[in-house]
Amino acid sequence: METETNHATQNARPDEEFMRRVPHDFAREHLVLWVSGEDGKVVALHANDSSPAAMHNLSVLLQRWPEPECAEHSELAALIDEAYAKAIEHHEDGAEEHIELGEVDEVIDRLVHASEADLLSTSGKSPIVRLIDGLLFEGIRRGASDIHFQPTAEHLLVRFRIDGALIDARSLPARIAPPVASRVKVMGHMDIAETRVPQDGRASVTIGKGDGTNRHEIDLRISTLPTSDGERVVIRFLDSNQGQRLATLDAIGMPGDILARYRAAASRPNGIILLTGPTGSGKTTTLYATLRELASTGGAIGGGELNIMTIEDPIECRLNASGLSISQSQVNRKKGMTFASGLRHILRQDPDVVMVGEIRDAETAQIAIQSSLTGHLVFSTLHTNDSVSAPPRLIDLGIEPYLISASLSAV
Repeated sequence: METETNHATQNARPDEEFMRRVPHDFAREHLVLWVSGEDGKVVALHANDSSPAAMHNLSVLLQRWPEPECAEHSELAALIDEAYAKAIEHHEDGAEEHIELGEVDEVIDRLVHASEADLLSTSGKSPIVRLIDGLLFEGIRRGASDIHFQPTAEHLLVRFRIDGALIDARSLPARIAPPVASRVKVMGHMDIAETRVPQDGRASVTIGKGDGTNRHEIDLRISTLPTSDGERVVIRFLDSNQGQRLATLDAIGMPGDILARYRAAASRPNGIILLTGPTGSGKTTTLYATLRELASTGGAIGGGELNIMTIEDPIECRLNASGLSISQSQVNRKKGMTFASGLRHILRQDPDVVMVGEIRDAETAQIAIQSSLTGHLVFSTLHTNDSVSAPPRLIDLGIEPYLISASLSAV
């Protein structure tokens, strides 16, 4: 039977792999920290109310089973905070770890054919970590918008969403599906002990050349979903700093006559313009190119500058990175910031142009339509496969046909 000890945290040195792979939020919430003693023995410190399931899942993730030892609640919490604070300082002072894009295929091929013992090895940087990093960087290099990890009875399928099409990339051994899902959840500050309900998370990776040039961050939006064959994981790539590399309207591939009509609609002082199409078809790219042009030219409002504001989920590109005066807000449902509530508050900020990332519900649709009828130019997207499906979709959301005909400038 375990007893609480006053010596559990004395001379404790945080385990390096634990610190690298387990987020601060998770360790703090579950009050667990692996430490190494002077003899090198790893001990799993925990509080009286720590979750046994969380302790077990950490061992499964890290493939080590240290002896548990109970520590005083407040002392352990302070030790966790101190350990992660020091880890952050060390990370900022040291050279940032990276993978060179030219080595991705070599890394992945070596790991795919590795034995199970090698895949679960904890020496150096974990092979599972290297596998995930390699696949992420391969997806970024190939211009993918998403990467899918789909478990089946016999394989873990890896697919990239490229130009709207889902492309098979790898077929990995099924045995590594659970550690892959756990690693991605650790990256996204999600609960690795919970495998029965869907979860959402966020992370970021840094890409660039090995000499440190052309380095920038890619944000990751992570979604997990339990299935009969295990947890399915989808990661979306969001290059939030690509403002300076945004395509212009002239470069997005729109036919000349259609582009001229689109520009005419976008130069009006009011109305709503909707962009439709499947995932990865370029809706957001077109919206950003449009806002960039309006911010540069001033639109039709007396030739002056425009007050352009957005509400997005998430912000996929920070337009201010290219020197544009555009205010961007992000949905935060946990704090009550939805598309509808965000749009209401934006309308109190005297906007000329409003961009709503997506119209998903009746309330957002109603506010967007009313805004376009009261002197605002509104841009948004609808999840339909083609333009002719947009009006019926708005009707499904409760918008009266006469309001659609009065407000809709272009689709």
